[in-house]
Amino acid sequence: MALFGLVKNKVDCSISALGTGVNNCRFNIELINGIYAVKRGNVIDDTADTFDKAFLQSWIQQGIAIPLINAIGMTDDSADDTIQTTASGVELKANDGRYMFTLEYLKGEYFNKALSCLDSWGVYDVILTDENGSFLMTENIAGTSSKGFKTGRFTPNKRKLADGSVGTTKSVTFQLLDRDEFDKRLVWVTSEEAGFSPEEADGINDITASFNVDPANLGTTLIVDFISTADNNTGLAGLVDANILVTIDGVLRATTWVADSIVTGRYTGTLTALATDEVVQVQLWDAIATPPANSIIKGDAQYRSNVLEATVVI
Repeated sequence: MALFGLVKNKVDCSISALGTGVNNCRFNIELINGIYAVKRGNVIDDTADTFDKAFLQSWIQQGIAIPLINAIGMTDDSADDTIQTTASGVELKANDGRYMFTLEYLKGEYFNKALSCLDSWGVYDVILTDENGSFLMTENIAGTSSKGFKTGRFTPNKRKLADGSVGTTKSVTFQLLDRDEFDKRLVWVTSEEAGFSPEEADGINDITASFNVDPANLGTTLIVDFISTADNNTGLAGLVDANILVTIDGVLRATTWVADSIVTGRYTGTLTALATDEVVQVQLWDAIATPPANSIIKGDAQYRSNVLEATVVI
């Protein structure tokens, strides 16, 4: 994968039909169907950063970017330019209308609750995605780095309840503050150039960790269940030692984990003997990430758990 500056604004001009020559290969924005809400101040450098799946997954893992992709509908709420007419009939543009969009999602109640937590003003820049998998951003005036479009209002709207023809949906409305960012400094990266599509860099899945058996004095095992918070049912499979952090009184304790052969999401960890009143903490953890993160990446999915805590009993 090439550096960001080498892939932005490129279009695949290959054609499969003969005799359909074009002087220029155009890029057209298709239906906007998602965003990445990026904490303001984070940029992608043309000559230092590689915009690939690992880059965007790292932003998600570190809490820099929050994916809100695969919307079922988009409404353009942009304001028209304000035109002033003088006494002599001359028209002047008094104000530039700002872009504003509403994206609607049909992704279930846990997603709806998470979306509600993002209500803010001036916190996020947004990278837009379209139905062809392209990523839309804005570059700085010098053309040396890119970022999401600066937003002001970022408002999750109330639910639209199911009416018999469509399920319950929830939408978010956001306004772009700087029109020039979109009109004059728009840049794009197609999924072909990026080497991945937005679906491959989706949001973090919350996991609830719980002790199946309370830690006991002189015990040498921990039995922990890792279950999806969204449905309180689906166990997280495929965890290895490097995915689970164990501390005793705040000190890292080496632990070897084995998955239960019957109950998906249940793991037994073996460690040195526990002692009464020690505080045991267990959570999902990625020690290799820079900086280390409290979420893990498994393929195209990411998972984050609560910090499970218990005091060793007699």
